Amino acid sequence: MGQTAKPYLQVDYYGAISPLRTIAGISAPDAQSLVIQPYDISAMQNIEKAILKSDLGITPSNDGKIIRINIPALTAVRKNHSFRFLTPCAGVAAAFLVWIFARLLQQRHGQ
Repeated sequence: MGQTAKPYLQVDYYGAISPLRTIAGISAPDAQSLVIQPYDISAMQNIEKAILKSDLGITPSNDGKIIRINIPALTAVRKNHSFRFLTPCAGVAAAFLVWIFARLLQQRHGQ
């Protein structure tokens, strides 16, 4: 996830709604976990609330300094859901790549 954390994960930070990545550092120490380190410790509770309210289906835990999230292994249901979501995206991406390739060929051949 790194800096590509879900852009829709918004946190109430001193009354202003802010993207998570602007108020905390996000890292993935291994393939099964995320670590969120708030730049301001007072934002930790609001970050946890935002994660719990999201549709990510994960439960954060904190040690007072960082928030840890353990990512469960994908179940067959989650794999199917991901596949149904990603298939149309892949089609759009493929069509866009074909368009880019065609444009590059046109430019190369001076058309």
